[in-house]
This record gives sequence, structure tokens and C-alpha cells, in this order.
Amino acid sequence: MTQGISEALARRSIEEYAHLVAASTNDSDRVCLIMEAVEAPHIFFYGVLLHIPSVMALATNPSFAWVPQLLEVLCYGNTAELCALPADVQKRLPSSIYEKMRKLSVLSLCRGDVISLKNIREIVGGSGDVEVEVLLLEMMSEGLIEGCIDQRQDLFLLKDWAPRDVRPSEIGKMREKLEAWCANCDAQITAIQRILKGEGEWQ
Repeated sequence: MTQGISEALARRSIEEYAHLVAASTNDSDRVCLIMEAVEAPHIFFYGVLLHIPSVMALATNPSFAWVPQLLEVLCYGNTAELCALPADVQKRLPSSIYEKMRKLSVLSLCRGDVISLKNIREIVGGSGDVEVEVLLLEMMSEGLIEGCIDQRQDLFLLKDWAPRDVRPSEIGKMREKLEAWCANCDAQITAIQRILKGEGEWQ
């Protein structure tokens, strides 16, 4: 592979891979493209691939049924689930995928302002302090997470992070929560407007 072609592949986005996968006319080529995307060091989120009908249909092909299984774990699972895949699937996976899964597992913990480094060590597979710090530094350099390590309190102080893929079944629940939150905001705004007009209960 020439340097120019290699650089072009490195720049491919997940959307470009999705287009190529959807346009592919046979399962073998489709799987090659999917694994190329999975191994691309700059791509971490694969929901757009998993939900392509021809990719979901691979589950019925005994030779490639492991591919949507792998994508499912990368989209929604964690390190333990990746390591629990059948041995015949494990032997197909390069070490880089396990490292990527460790980073995705950390993203699963991102809620609020802090993450316990103990919880990170546990979810990525019992790594030591140095390994966890290196992992977090890599994630920050890759734009997956923003924050700083507080060694004294054994915490990672979160500022921002890249959200993981969401199961389609969860989207409805998220919409309901957002609608309830918006309704509450509207009620609060109405109450404030009434108070400002002298009609509130504090009048």
C-alpha cells in the first residue's frame, strides 16, 4: 500500500465507511470494510454501521455472524463483554480493538463531574494506576474526554466527553425525559413571568 493510499484510508470518516459498506454487493467485501473501520485508530463509534440492513443481515450468515456481534459490543458494551465473546471471535481481533474497548468503557462511566479512578481500573480490566493514567491521557489527546486527574482524591475531574452510541430502544426514553424537562422549564418560566407581573404568590 502506497503512503498516499494509506493516508487516505486514515482520513476516512465513519460516514464514508457506512456509504461504502451499504454499497457493497457481497458479504466478504462488506466485512473487510467494517473491520477496516473498526481498526481505524481515529474511529470509535459504530452505530451507523451496525444499523445498516445488510450488516444486520450478516447475523444469518454463519461465516460472518460474529461481525454484528462484535459491533454490538463496541457500540454498547464494555471490556468484560468483549473478552466474553467466543474464542473463535477473539482470535480474529487485533490487540488495538481491546485498547479501543477500554476507552469506550471509560466513556460509559462519564456522568456528572467526576469519575472514580477505582471504577475506571475495574471497568478496563484491573489495570494499575500508571496504566489508567496513560489511558486517560491518550483519551484526552484523542478528543474523547476532557478533564484532569486528581491523584490525591483518586478521581478524574470531568469537563466534557464524547457520548457513546445509544440503543434505538433507549431513544424514546431519552425523548420522554427531555420533554418532561422542557415542560418543567416552561412552567418555571411562566411562574417567573407571573411574579414579575405582580401576579405571583410572593406579591
